[in-house]
Amino acid sequence: MKLVFMGTPAGAAFLLKKIFDSKKHEILAVVTTIDKPSGRGQKMAKSEVCETAEELGLPVYKIQTLKDERILSAIKKLSPDIIVVVAFGKILPKEFLEIPKYFCLNVHFSLLPKYRGASPIQSALLNGDKETGITIIKMNEKLDAGEIISQKKVPIFERENSQQLSERLFIESSSFLLQTIDDIENGNIKLHPQDDSFASYCATIKKEDGFLDIKSIGKEKFINFVRAFTPWPGVYLKYKDKRVKILSAEISLLDNKDAIEGEIIAIDKDMGIIIKTKDGSVLIREIQPENSKPMSAISFANGYRVKAKDIFTNVK
Repeated sequence: MKLVFMGTPAGAAFLLKKIFDSKKHEILAVVTTIDKPSGRGQKMAKSEVCETAEELGLPVYKIQTLKDERILSAIKKLSPDIIVVVAFGKILPKEFLEIPKYFCLNVHFSLLPKYRGASPIQSALLNGDKETGITIIKMNEKLDAGEIISQKKVPIFERENSQQLSERLFIESSSFLLQTIDDIENGNIKLHPQDDSFASYCATIKKEDGFLDIKSIGKEKFINFVRAFTPWPGVYLKYKDKRVKILSAEISLLDNKDAIEGEIIAIDKDMGIIIKTKDGSVLIREIQPENSKPMSAISFANGYRVKAKDIFTNVK
């Protein structure tokens, strides 16, 4: 099968290499985003997909807009059988969708039609879901609304954060994607339309989404926030006017009904800092003070002279 691959981040680069290493299919070209400023120095950096493609000796097209006639014409001339899209971040226009012999397919990390959009992994964790999935669709001009080619369920582990779940989904999707491409080539697929009445949507995550409202959040939602927003954008509170990022937490059985939300109920010298929530308490295990490195909550308590009845407050 002759294909064009479109993607940007490290996970997409991982799948690109898996397709290449399988030696089953010919990768005609790779399309990715243009170089962008990155890091503290804001130096121009290639996307992870670009770096991997160059290492593999594959032709790379860096695109700023999908209306770039030069790149559109170049891809058309390649006459691919399929276009594989993984975490590219843009809805393909009709001109792109009509290029391949078969269709453009997209790998999406949810059980579509649930969680259409940019943040399906974070949304599943935010809602405390016990399972998610991998869905491969035939793309159309709407957001994640194309017919389903293949789909599988994937359990979510109890303490998994978004980075850990994302990495596992990319690993699990590698063989699933290759099998789906084989099935397309062999004519062993059946397309299933999505039921739009069951569709839900998730937006792009913003930095301020990680600013907790400690006065209104319950213990389970607190944990879900930490899991969903670790490592990015992070979950933030304030301690004595210093912003802190909560890196790891779990529900605590200890409670103090007289305490207010955000108040430190106790400091467990072996485990961490226990703070009051709207409906109970949580144990903070790992924390990162502003302009400091990550540390255990115990190290934070010792270094910053934290004591019971001190209060964590909202960033805003």
